[in-house]
Amino acid sequence: MPNATHPPAGNRNSAPHEVQTEWTKTHTVTLLALIAVIFAVGLIPSNQLIPGFGPPGHGLVVWLIILLLLGVCFVVIGRGTTGMWKGVLVDSRNKISLSRLQLFLWTVLVLSTFLTIAMFNIRNDPTSNPLDIGVPPQVWGLLGISTTSFVTAATIKSQKKNLNVTKEATEKTTEALRKVGDDPGKLADPQGALVAYEKPGDASVSDLFKGDEVISAAYLDLGKVQVFFFTLIVIFAYASEVGALLLHGQSVTSLPGLSTGVVALLGISHAGYLTAKSVPSNPAHYERA
Repeated sequence: MPNATHPPAGNRNSAPHEVQTEWTKTHTVTLLALIAVIFAVGLIPSNQLIPGFGPPGHGLVVWLIILLLLGVCFVVIGRGTTGMWKGVLVDSRNKISLSRLQLFLWTVLVLSTFLTIAMFNIRNDPTSNPLDIGVPPQVWGLLGISTTSFVTAATIKSQKKNLNVTKEATEKTTEALRKVGDDPGKLADPQGALVAYEKPGDASVSDLFKGDEVISAAYLDLGKVQVFFFTLIVIFAYASEVGALLLHGQSVTSLPGLSTGVVALLGISHAGYLTAKSVPSNPAHYERA
């Protein structure tokens, strides 16, 4: 069986796209400024944030602003370390990662909620323990599912790097990409059985829904689509719970929870996705390194 560990996947004669990845003083200053604004917004008295948004709307507005600013912090960190605004979502194969997206969304959502409640506690009663905030088991479950999925997906991918892809598989993928109007020239040498792009700028949103292996890189991965929509639905539901809590709650001591059924549904979806990911798409096209 022919081995294509170093196939001519992309246009190797073209000049590589240089991406500025050096962390500069601008990134540091911007990040510190964003953090300062986050704390300033959280500690502003309830009648001095935005005209017309006093209690009870104040809590909701503060949380939304902190949510947005935290998201921007992650974007700035990604920009400073990878040279791209989407850098926080791009993995080592220069593809946008679904597991990275999930972890990013849940981290920003839960952290912004916890931080908002903590700063409200500081503002209302500085002598109390501002971090004495209850976290329901369902929230721990959601964070655990996302973190476990992220780590497990990375482990599965590392194991697939021990496989060598055949020349036939690479040629089929190149042809399939060409048929759907995608540029096969962006393909780099495969990382074992996994497809990789030449440069970070080649990463696109479509990576969220395509296969990770060379043989499936041009095709839709239904497991990814399922997990993507389940994640969005649960995040929207939890964000609605948080918004309602901060809109109507005068004194908040705990993060809102979700039903056990919703957490179980998301867990089953992730389990199916990871199980499918662990099995090579077509073993006939691979051989052990």
